[in-house]
This record gives sequence, structure tokens and C-alpha cells, in this order.
Amino acid sequence: MNFRLDAHPSKSLHLGFANVCKAFYAPPPGPEHERECKRLHEERPGGQAVVTIREIAENVGVTVSTVSRALAGHPGLRAETVLRVTKEAQRLGYTPNLMARGLVQKKSGMIGVALPSLDYAHGDFFTQLLIGIEKRAAALKYMLLLFPYLELEGANMMQQSLLDGIMIIGPMELSRFESIHFVKPLVVLDQKLPGVHSIVSANVDGAGQAVRHLVELGHRRLLFLGGPREHPTVQQRMKGFLEAGRKSGDDMHQKCIFSDWTNFSAGGEMVIREIAAGEKFTAVVAANDALAISASLALQEHGYHVPRDYSVVGFDDSVDCRIVRPKLTTVRQLAFEMGDAAMTFLHYQIHGNKTKPRLSWDQELVVRDSTGPVKNPKSQERLSAA
Repeated sequence: MNFRLDAHPSKSLHLGFANVCKAFYAPPPGPEHERECKRLHEERPGGQAVVTIREIAENVGVTVSTVSRALAGHPGLRAETVLRVTKEAQRLGYTPNLMARGLVQKKSGMIGVALPSLDYAHGDFFTQLLIGIEKRAAALKYMLLLFPYLELEGANMMQQSLLDGIMIIGPMELSRFESIHFVKPLVVLDQKLPGVHSIVSANVDGAGQAVRHLVELGHRRLLFLGGPREHPTVQQRMKGFLEAGRKSGDDMHQKCIFSDWTNFSAGGEMVIREIAAGEKFTAVVAANDALAISASLALQEHGYHVPRDYSVVGFDDSVDCRIVRPKLTTVRQLAFEMGDAAMTFLHYQIHGNKTKPRLSWDQELVVRDSTGPVKNPKSQERLSAA
């Protein structure tokens, strides 16, 4: 098992599980730990003495606390003092010792980001979400530790580590969540869990926007192409799909099918099988862009025109939507902004700030070339019930 210590998602240090345990399963600091910390703070490899803030303070003629505050960016100091301190620190080659700082401040500067697995964060939505988290974390001087919570060790790590805060991304079973005794500030992204602040997209409304757009174009027979049926996001988008359809009149016919969204070709294959089985529909609403693009390409490969024969709508507004032909109509999520807000709110919790976050983020339909007026509504037969 590997864990990943991130200063940036693309520049990661991989740590073995045993090393992570040594760093984060440590007992509460005692005298021996403090002496070791002092030794690490005062010695370099090879026996050379490291530069300390006391040395900087003596050279500049200020107190140790002033140097500490200046290097930490605390307000209230004269600009001239901060400049003198930072210049002297640069001249001496000062590098802060994170272990010693964490011992003194009772904070590690480390945020745990828990995912179902380290390969879960695929696709543009999660890329932008993690970039939003990382950018804000860097601005607030945190480092990120990514680890899988589907492993028992991941859950134990969340309980026992010296993390300053924890962020959960993606679906976590309620039973697993309730089995973990969280003692650190916590924010959940992309799923609602009881008793904690959850930052989510308005998936129900977003799917409703897609359905209403298709209804305005004359479509009355719609197919929902979802990922795993039990996935919370799929359930929310399916709910929005069905609710908007019911509100559109008794002649609206809908069917829901589910696919493996980790297999790019699976979604398109499912749609073609529905056509081969005699199901009649005029538009596909997919649970994410990858499924929608898979459906669009499969339809075209089998001789159908998108959107003259079938309209297709995706979800997320990934960069691929603007590359594929026809360009994909989709529901845009503000993934970067959600990640930024989640990290900001977690920082507030760590420091006791009671400011409430924006918990639900609206979505926006982006109309491109993959949707158009229904070709011949009367030629389409009734869909079988969902």
C-alpha cells in the first residue's frame, strides 16, 4: 500500500504505509520526543548546525517571537521589520523544521484527503476539485496527504493521525462513516453525511435542467444512462431526471439503465443494446461526460447522427466536451470553486472560525451541438417503464 504526500497533485512523494504509521501513529509527545525534535532542529546531516530563528533574531536585533511571527506572515508587524527578517533568513539559508514547528504549535500543517481509492479521482471534475483544494491549501500553508479510506488502515489513520483536519471526497458507506471516531475538523465533499458539513453540487436540479432543455426541443422519450446504481451522485441525478420528466406531462416516457463508468466503451455499448432490443427513445441523459461521449461515439459508429437521430446530454463540463464532435451539451459543475470553498471552510474549523460555508453549489446547463429538435416524435414508440 502506498500513500501520497502532496504539495501539488502532479508533484507527489509516495510514502510506504510503515513510514506513514511512524509519522502519524506516534504517541503524544513526551520528554524524549521533545529532545529528539530539538536534535533534529539543531543538526543537519553531516553534523552542520542548522540556522535557527534565534540566530536570525540576534542578527536582526529583534526577539525570537518577532522572527517567528514575521516568517509566519502574521499581521501587526512593521513592513520594515518583516523585510529585514526575511532578508536575513534568506541570506542564512533558513529552512523551517516542520516537526519542531508542529510540536510547538500543536499543529502539523497537514490535511488528510480521503478517497475511496487513489485511482478514484479520475476525470476532469475530480481533477479540478483537487486543484481547487490544493491551491487554497498552498495559500494557507498546508500540505495534503491523499489516502484511500476503503482500506481499514485508512480509517485507522484518520482516527489516530496528527492531521490538522480531514476532507472526505466521494461516496463513503454510512456504516463505515459511523464506525470512525473523528476527533479532527471534518468536511465532506460530493456526498451528504449526517452530522457534518457536506459541500455538494445541486445534482437534482442539474439533471432537471437537462430534461427541461430536451422537452423544450420536443423530446418526450428519454433514456437515463447512469453509472453504478448505488452511487449517491448517480441516485441524485436519476432523481432529478425522473422528477423533471413527471412534471413534463403524462406523455413523457423515461427509462433508466446503469453502466460501469470506469470502462469508457461500456456506456455506448449499453445504449446500442437498448436500440437493438427495440427500445425507442430520442435522447440520452448521461450521469457524466464520459458516459455521454461514449454514447455519442457509439451512436455515430453505428450509423446514427447526433443530434438529428439522437440528442445526448452529459454532466460535469469536462474539457473533452469541447473537443469531441459534435461538441457536447452538458451540465457544468463548479468543481474548482467547490474545492477552494471546502479547504477554506476546513481552515476556518481548525482555527475556531464559525463562518458557515456555501453547502450547495448550483449547476448550469451549457448548450452545444449534441442536442437538437426531435426528428419525428410520432415515429418513436413508447419506452418500457423505468
